[in-house]
Amino acid sequence: MRILLTNDDGLRAPGIEALHTELLNLGEVFTVAPLEVQSATSHSVTFNVPLMARHMRINDRMSGFA
Repeated sequence: MRILLTNDDGLRAPGIEALHTELLNLGEVFTVAPLEVQSATSHSVTFNVPLMARHMRINDRMSGFA
């Protein structure tokens, strides 16, 4: 099974790391989250700055895109 895991607390948040570890027991986990906390910005719009993504390794079991 392929699982998409995302949040608004950031890729290094302890909760997403714990959930990622547990979901590995169910299948392949693809994690995408902001680099920094973005809580309460769901209705924001980006006009002048391009959105950039980069692959990051968080620990030996978790990597994702920020």
